[in-house]
Amino acid sequence: METDKEIISRLRTQLKEAEEERRKAAQYGLELMEGQNVLQNQLDELQNEMGTLTEKSEQEKYTLQKELELKTRMLGSLNAEYDTLKQLQNIQLDTLREQLERLHGQEINELKNKVEKLKSELDESLLSERQLKHKVDHLKEVITSKSEELRAVSERVHETMSSEVLSLQHELIALEDSKLNSEVTLGASLL
Repeated sequence: METDKEIISRLRTQLKEAEEERRKAAQYGLELMEGQNVLQNQLDELQNEMGTLTEKSEQEKYTLQKELELKTRMLGSLNAEYDTLKQLQNIQLDTLREQLERLHGQEINELKNKVEKLKSELDESLLSERQLKHKVDHLKEVITSKSEELRAVSERVHETMSSEVLSLQHELIALEDSKLNSEVTLGASLL
C-alpha cells in the first residue's frame, strides 16, 4: 500500500502531466489559429486579385465597346462614301464607265477587307472577353473551395478544442476529488 508521500508525489506527477497536456493543447490551438490566419490572408489576396481582374475585364470591355462603336461609325461612313461614289458613277457612267468600274471593284475589295478585319477583331475581342469571364469564374470556384476548407478547419479546431478541454476538466475534477480524499484520510489518520 502506498504511503501518503507516495500518493502526494504521484498526484503531483499526474497534475504536472495534466498541465503539460493542457499546455500542448493550447500550443496546438495557437498553431491552428495561425494556420487559419494564413488561410484568411490567402483568401483576402485571392479576393483582391479577383477584384483587380474584374476591374480590368470591365475596363477592357468598355474599351472594346468604344472601339466597336468607332469601327461601326467608320463602317457606316465608308458605306455612305460607297453610296456617294455609286451615285457619281451613275451620273458619269457614259464617259467614265471603264475607269469607274475598276475603281468601284477596288473600293469593294477594300471595304470587304476592312469588314473582314473588323469582324476578325470583333471575334478576337469576344474570345478575349469569354476567356476573361472563364478566368473570373475559375477564381470564384477557387475562392468558394478555399472558403469551404477554412470553414471545415474552423469546425475541426472547435470540435478538437472542446473535447480536449472537457477531458482535461474531468481529469482535474478527479484529481481534486482524489486530493480531497487524501487530505480527509490524512486528517483522519492524524486524529
